[in-house]
Amino acid sequence: MVKIFITGASGYIGSVVSELALQAGHSLRGLARSDAAAEKLRAQGVEPVRGDLYTLDVLADEAKKADAVLHLAFIHDFTKYVESVETDRKVVETFIGALAGSNKTLVITSGTAVLWDTGDSPADETTPVPPGPGGARAATEQLCVHWQAASRGIRSAAMRLPLHVYGRSSPITFIPMQIATAAKDGIARYIGDGAIFHLGDSNDRGVSAKKIAEAIARRVSLPPPVSVSVEEAAQAWGPLLATLLSISNQYTSARAEKELGWKVPEGRSVLRFTAEGGRETS
Repeated sequence: MVKIFITGASGYIGSVVSELALQAGHSLRGLARSDAAAEKLRAQGVEPVRGDLYTLDVLADEAKKADAVLHLAFIHDFTKYVESVETDRKVVETFIGALAGSNKTLVITSGTAVLWDTGDSPADETTPVPPGPGGARAATEQLCVHWQAASRGIRSAAMRLPLHVYGRSSPITFIPMQIATAAKDGIARYIGDGAIFHLGDSNDRGVSAKKIAEAIARRVSLPPPVSVSVEEAAQAWGPLLATLLSISNQYTSARAEKELGWKVPEGRSVLRFTAEGGRETS
């Protein structure tokens, strides 16, 4: 049994990770910033620890008690993105300081968006991060994986999540948000010619924003989707989502498949998830 401390345990990804870790027989303590979050964690079988990403003393203490730390939380206030990235960096530095010399495990999450527009070819872990919006968060990745953690006796890893994370229903993820907006406005949208995504496995290789919009239109019985500008999309989705869905962000998961044996079940895909209304697919 591994004693795990996890941030973001009540979130979209963290709740699934917690469920799988408990099924594997591990014990979990999870950061809870409110009474409601604490109750949710208890219901999941996770022991809550009151605090947030600003209570660095709590984070350090929990890291020292744990065998492994999974840092999955991020402040998703994109009107203050720079501040959110800086907070995340301080959290990672705190975990590194607490775990130094322990040979314990530290895993953090980031996103393939650090590579921004990858063009026509899928990127991988060796692709240089270009100057621009993703640079600051990529620096936190490097802090964890190369600059400090690995050289200070910590088994560290950074996991990049694709733009579209799907599998279970959640109103905060991009596909359900797009479905809800299309149903409300009576129009399904995509930007420009429809950016290309590679969502991390062979089932989704080369899926375009236009194809997703077509699936959304069919789902909510709308006419074929229309191409709009980034500015027009921002009025419906907000500026951040519009910007993200205007870029081609392709990324290969070959290394994860080869080294970790990771594989998505046959038949699961973002288009099927969309066709089923953003619900969990079997």
